[in-house]
Amino acid sequence: MALAVDSGSTPVLYFYNCLLNETSIWLSWTMVMVWTLDALATSNFLHFEGTWYINFHMLLQLEQHPTHLN
Repeated sequence: MALAVDSGSTPVLYFYNCLLNETSIWLSWTMVMVWTLDALATSNFLHFEGTWYINFHMLLQLEQHPTHLN
């Protein structure tokens, strides 16, 4: 679907649209992974006892707040 805009702003809008779509896909897959890990960590079938899930969340926090490494 083409946007009716002048040629000067078309690359910017195209880049923004691609970035928005990529971010949405990435966030969706991240939420699916976290939800799956949550289900695995709380199930008695695999006996994870939540340790791997807790380590995963600690890594996420370090990625979001890298200043905690100092």
